[in-house]
Amino acid sequence: MKKSLFFVILLFLIISVSGIIAAETVRIAILDFEVQSSNQDYIYLGKGFAEFVAVDLSEYKGIKLIERDKRNAILEE
Repeated sequence: MKKSLFFVILLFLIISVSGIIAAETVRIAILDFEVQSSNQDYIYLGKGFAEFVAVDLSEYKGIKLIERDKRNAILEE
């Protein structure tokens, strides 16, 4: 994924969520990004990008992030 595309997606998420934040507190879960490269050096980038997004969104008072372990338990059910 190109850096510029990542930042466009991140900006879109922040703008989209900011409207919701004004109304009330929102609980969200950030899923890992899917890496479609066959290069094994990039296999962990999806998790890293998800962490960047989670850190940025955690700075907003109106957003409560669902923890990774709880998110995985919900997905397994």
